[in-house]
Amino acid sequence: MHLPGTPGFIAENSTFVENVLEHRFIYDVSRRLLLDQHLLVNMMRSEVDAFGFDFVLSAESPNGANKRPVYVQMKTRSNALSGTKYAIAESLGKLENAFVVWMLYNSDDFEPISYYCYDCSDPNKPFNEFPASKRRFRKAIKMQEATHKELTIEQLVAVLFPTFTLA
Repeated sequence: MHLPGTPGFIAENSTFVENVLEHRFIYDVSRRLLLDQHLLVNMMRSEVDAFGFDFVLSAESPNGANKRPVYVQMKTRSNALSGTKYAIAESLGKLENAFVVWMLYNSDDFEPISYYCYDCSDPNKPFNEFPASKRRFRKAIKMQEATHKELTIEQLVAVLFPTFTLA
């Protein structure tokens, strides 16, 4: 068994590491929305992979007047970009407010380095124009093809949840 920070730890514990990073992401996004925009966040996890997203974050004003659900397919990558093509379900591209979010993180301390985000509804990079993945009903997308690159958590939150007027 490898210890955290040693070669082989992430490969041996990939599901665990992804879950820790996903929880960190949800915490960071929820914290930013609460502190910066005074929005409450509800998180709903997908139990099956049929629709292409891992979870839905729904932000709303405390009085419930403004709501925005965001569908997120989360990916993680340690230390540096690679040429890896990620298989993203075609069904994600059919949803409104759907995003693929890559968290680039430091493998020594699991701290986020930056975020990459692909907006599935971006007219300049249509989802359906990406090449087919080897997996059925999937598109092959690299981190480098994201519509938003090298973002801080604050910048990513602004992409996912543009500021709207609180009623």
